[in-house]
Amino acid sequence: AEEVFFKGMKVLVVEDNPINMKLMETLFNKYGLTVDKAVDGKEAVDKLRANNSYNIVFMDIQMPEMNGIEATEIIRGDISKEIPIIALTAAVLQKDRQQALAAGMNDFIEKPINVDRLKDVLQQYCV
Repeated sequence: AEEVFFKGMKVLVVEDNPINMKLMETLFNKYGLTVDKAVDGKEAVDKLRANNSYNIVFMDIQMPEMNGIEATEIIRGDISKEIPIIALTAAVLQKDRQQALAAGMNDFIEKPINVDRLKDVLQQYCV
């Protein structure tokens, strides 16, 4: 039922760590989502500018070139105020959460990824 639940939805995963990217891709494929990938915030911004057809974005906060906070600020200012952007990070301090939300992110998922939490976020923002 889960796979059918999100079938046809398109997700952009922005993550510089190949192992974390593979995990997210595997989980999202299992849930029936179509996955597109970006390795940093700059690539994510470029992809969203070229084709803003994603249902949701999962954005790592700490990345080289352009981090997730900077990318989210650009997306919110220039591209879309509506698309859900979910922070993915190992930084779990309250100030990190506040910074992510202040930049325009909708929610926050800590690494390592809790599968039940991930499903809850998908159900909240993709249904």
